[in-house]
Amino acid sequence: MTATVTLRYQKQWRMERSRGLKRTRPADPVRGHLQELLGGHASLRGIADVSGIPVSVVARIANGGQRTVSNRVAAALLDVTLMTLTQRRNPDGFVPKVGAVRRIRALQAIGHCARDIAAATSLTDARLAPGLH
Repeated sequence: MTATVTLRYQKQWRMERSRGLKRTRPADPVRGHLQELLGGHASLRGIADVSGIPVSVVARIANGGQRTVSNRVAAALLDVTLMTLTQRRNPDGFVPKVGAVRRIRALQAIGHCARDIAAATSLTDARLAPGLH
């Protein structure tokens, strides 16, 4: 950054601070929201794609490695829903795992074991999603 940009940033920060405005907030509500999304079988990559936040930042917040987040990041992540994840544009051909997980769980519900499912697919028993055994 140039000296002018730095001074402008510092001036704006001091002004906001004097008005009681903060640029960061606790990460706990955002982390809770991310855990709900991940519990609904969303992926970190999908959340990052929809929110426009890098995967590494999303992972760090979700894993508890960050105590505060900027207001911009918090707003972007809190706007992500399971609906927006399933309706996002898909230029890379990425397929969410939600449907596959549901199908495997349905097979297990009617009596198929993970070993049989793995044998019938290209997956190994260890590669099946951990929550499916």
